Amino acid sequence: MVDSRLSFSQTIYPPSKRVLLAFELDAGWSLSKNDFRNLRSRHSKFIWVGVNFGNEQIGIARLELAQPEFCYVSHLIILKKFRRMGIGRFFIQEIEKFVFSFGIRHLMLTPKVGSLQFYEALHFTPHSDVAGVLKKEIFFMKKWFVHTPS
Repeated sequence: MVDSRLSFSQTIYPPSKRVLLAFELDAGWSLSKNDFRNLRSRHSKFIWVGVNFGNEQIGIARLELAQPEFCYVSHLIILKKFRRMGIGRFFIQEIEKFVFSFGIRHLMLTPKVGSLQFYEALHFTPHSDVAGVLKKEIFFMKKWFVHTPS
């Protein structure tokens, strides 16, 4: 069961350089100044989302919406001290619901070193046309309840 203190939200503004660098440092990544400028471009179709534990932001991700075809997920980071608690799974599921509401039915991403098993457990598979990229079809099944007279 997911902790009730977890919440998912779209952020109004991209994270500040300081916040993004703190998440990247926590994840052991590095980001150049040019990469940072590209991530904050106002001309791109990016949406930043986050996961919070109470009032603390513990995860971020950047979504590139290519409607109606797919969403490319990048910079998905959960802070180290919150990993292996089901929060990454919660975050991916919330991202799926979020992009599904835009009519998008496919997620794509490039896993960082050491994260392949995590994404495979969430049913991501290798993209047949793009080396190193994983994809996942998003679908939600409606549950039908049948009332039987007593």
